[in-house]
Amino acid sequence: MATQALLERTITSTHNPTSGRYDAQRLARLLGISTAAVARIIGRNDSAVRKHPDAPAYQAELARLVRLLTRLNKALGSAKNTRIWLNATSDDLGGKTPMSYLLKGQLAIVETLVDAALTGEGI
Repeated sequence: MATQALLERTITSTHNPTSGRYDAQRLARLLGISTAAVARIIGRNDSAVRKHPDAPAYQAELARLVRLLTRLNKALGSAKNTRIWLNATSDDLGGKTPMSYLLKGQLAIVETLVDAALTGEGI
């Protein structure tokens, strides 16, 4: 069904059911990390993100992170497998985890790694 295909492009549990916007607290729960960690990933102030987890001001950054997670979930089969992959060391990252790069606000590095893995091009 077309509606289902549209919803497959996001992770519905990361949305605030009232506003419909991405919610940093819900995203934190999905990833098993703190809201402060999500704030670091998206390069935003921890206090502001905790106070207003679905603020319009950082929807673009949250959307970018959710797009990455959606791709990983689809490729790996589940959110559980995505969490495992994010926390597993990678030779391509010098023995560090993708999550360690995310927590330093280096989402682009993880996006590049995923793109390379999914296209078979390598990094």
